[in-house]
Amino acid sequence: MEMTGKSVGQAGGGKDVASKAVEPSGTASREWRRFTEGLEEFTGVKGQGSAVWIPTEVKKRIELIRANARTNIPIRALAAAMIVAFIEEHRKELGSL
Repeated sequence: MEMTGKSVGQAGGGKDVASKAVEPSGTASREWRRFTEGLEEFTGVKGQGSAVWIPTEVKKRIELIRANARTNIPIRALAAAMIVAFIEEHRKELGSL
């Protein structure tokens, strides 16, 4: 996957969530763009939300991404953005499960 040095934007009403991240080019760029839009959409969401049980190893991987981020990204926003980006990008494939 080729990467470019583009900024991916702000989240949470102007809060800079991923400004130092790189945006992939090519086929992954649409999914990446949806992911960064999801960060913006889900950062700062109030309320309790709903629980989704994931394996501990998956949670650790998400926590590692968050820990290595250059900005403070809530785990809830990070996980939600990942899931929504994948669902939207692979809608057809998921519909044939």
